[in-house]
Amino acid sequence: MGWGKNPPSKFIHTVNDDAVSLVVNIVKDAYPYLVLGTPVVDGTARGNYRVSINMPDFGFSNAVQDVSGTSAINKGVAYVVQNFKLGDVVYLQNNLPYIRRLENGWSQQAPKGMFKLTMQYIRGKYK
Repeated sequence: MGWGKNPPSKFIHTVNDDAVSLVVNIVKDAYPYLVLGTPVVDGTARGNYRVSINMPDFGFSNAVQDVSGTSAINKGVAYVVQNFKLGDVVYLQNNLPYIRRLENGWSQQAPKGMFKLTMQYIRGKYK
């Protein structure tokens, strides 16, 4: 009796692929939820979300505007899909000086914040 198409050595690759897929799927769910949940006037807050792997990106620019959030979402998700490996840490962040005020209910567009609601959403979906 042989192992056929599923030898034990294939198991580790399956586990790795499944774990990477899980993280990528979480980012695909969380990042749009976060960006689109951010209040928008001129798109600066939405345009300043940053995705990085293994090291935070502390940059920001008042010149970056993305009212729809589409550019930030597409760029961030594509980066994770192309670069994430098992064991990496993914950072989703926004470093605008006023982002903390937005998170703490400063805008009536998002009185309960964005990061907190995103984490609640992800916890509920991926129990």
